[in-house]
Amino acid sequence: MAMILEVLHPDGARTRHMLNGQGLSLGRGLGNDIVLDDPYVDASHARLTLDESGSLLVEDLGSVNGLVSGTDRIFGRALVRPGETLRLGRTQLRLRDPNEPLPPALVDAPAPSLAVPSGSRATRLMSSTPVSLGIAGLALVVYAIAAWLSSSGRSSASDVMSKSLGMAMIVAVWAGLWSIASRIIVHQFRFVGHLAVVSVIVLGGVLYGYLHGLLEFLYPDAAFTDIMGVVAVFGCVGVLVAGHLALTSAMPRRRRWKIAGIVAATVIGIVGLSALSKDESFSDVPTYSATLLPVAGGLVPTKSIDQFESVARDLKKEVDQLAK
Repeated sequence: MAMILEVLHPDGARTRHMLNGQGLSLGRGLGNDIVLDDPYVDASHARLTLDESGSLLVEDLGSVNGLVSGTDRIFGRALVRPGETLRLGRTQLRLRDPNEPLPPALVDAPAPSLAVPSGSRATRLMSSTPVSLGIAGLALVVYAIAAWLSSSGRSSASDVMSKSLGMAMIVAVWAGLWSIASRIIVHQFRFVGHLAVVSVIVLGGVLYGYLHGLLEFLYPDAAFTDIMGVVAVFGCVGVLVAGHLALTSAMPRRRRWKIAGIVAATVIGIVGLSALSKDESFSDVPTYSATLLPVAGGLVPTKSIDQFESVARDLKKEVDQLAK
């Protein structure tokens, strides 16, 4: 009677071999019928044979560690019954009946189509053409308004138009490059989806720029504005990379965000190193990067005249001491 020998290797791999009445040699040597990559197994460790009744006999061939059946260590012959486990070194052997009952097959749910990417609700919205085009249009309008508010020249309309067209071209080229990658990997172009992803980042960048300028105007010496900038860059780069990967690949969400976090951290590191490498020469001309904003006077932190004069007197004393 034919039997199946199931071999569980130390690395977790599982192999099965048909026993048709012929003997099989087991060991670490390459000349064996079943080669066991186990350092606790000899080059020629054991031999399996089926007797006339179909019982499996295993014979130790003078190995160092012998055969282990349960709690017994055998250095001769042993009978292996169906379902019983035998160990050679760290490798386990089990005899199985090829006609043993098996559980019914699981129901296979239909795989999601590549045309509609699976994932979060935001990812599915990005795959919708009307939603994607609406996000791109909103981002372009908001960017144009921000450019118009920041322009103080006479030809503000032409400046806004040129800046908006330039930004639209950059966004389109960026989305097109990711669309080519999507076409190669998942065989779908998905240009509008990638356009929506980068448009969301542009929209968030414009809104953050206005908020950062307002806080920098109100609190010019506060350190939290710099921390806020680092967090914003990390978030924008992470969302940008994760959004594109969701449309370009079928990798799990956790892996996408892990890659996005690594890319964002790398970008922040490069920006930080470039900032440290700048040559900041001394200058007696004060710099003030914030722009005057039309805000209520009560929101602007101010000092009284007496406080100003007190600070001025203290500063004058320090300068006089340095001069002496």
